[in-house]
Amino acid sequence: MSDNWKPSNEPGRYDKARVGQLRPVHQAVERLQLLPLRLRQIGGILNALTMQIEAGGDSPEVNRLLLDALRAAVRHQADEHKAGTVLRAIDAFEQAEAKRWEQVRSGTLPPPVLSPEEQLDELMQEGYDLLQARQRTAACDRWLEAWELVKQMADMKAMHSVRDFDKAHSGLFQSVFNWCQDLELELGNAGLDDRPYNEHRLRYAREFLARFPNESTGFQVNFARAQGEAL
Repeated sequence: MSDNWKPSNEPGRYDKARVGQLRPVHQAVERLQLLPLRLRQIGGILNALTMQIEAGGDSPEVNRLLLDALRAAVRHQADEHKAGTVLRAIDAFEQAEAKRWEQVRSGTLPPPVLSPEEQLDELMQEGYDLLQARQRTAACDRWLEAWELVKQMADMKAMHSVRDFDKAHSGLFQSVFNWCQDLELELGNAGLDDRPYNEHRLRYAREFLARFPNESTGFQVNFARAQGEAL
């Protein structure tokens, strides 16, 4: 392994699993039952560490310094007996991070396992990014993948409106209520130059109305109009 190795400073997707490994530290800090101001002094360091790791682009050196600062803050604010639980949680997190960084250095870090919500967020955002890059048909292709995922997720909980979907999946960064209208619009725009996207628009509008029969009248009118325009 090269001594010149340097971690990338480019952020990636939100790493829910990695942030989750800090949860025992958060819980141990809360159990200290410190006065609010004293708790904030520890929490500020812990929040800084969370911000470092949540989307990558971080440095093991910076993280080590934050962990050392967190230990010092805990020892300063809590008595030795209570501090022990927090310090052990910090040690466990540091060990997990050391293993992860070895995998990063050796190129053996497995890709993160994404939840359906994370997959959906990623597909929707990729579509918006492609639109900004003026790649409309590629954006529509990505969004049609997202629509297939929306249908699967809706079937799991028998949802009958987009608002129900958004409420059930409040952890999404994107609003499906807004996005589904954007998909209909962009399929129409793509169909002006590429006729197969009219067929995609027609199928999407039909599936949407069948999937979400309790959606508002305005939605139903717009998607019925989309069917007519796509014919």
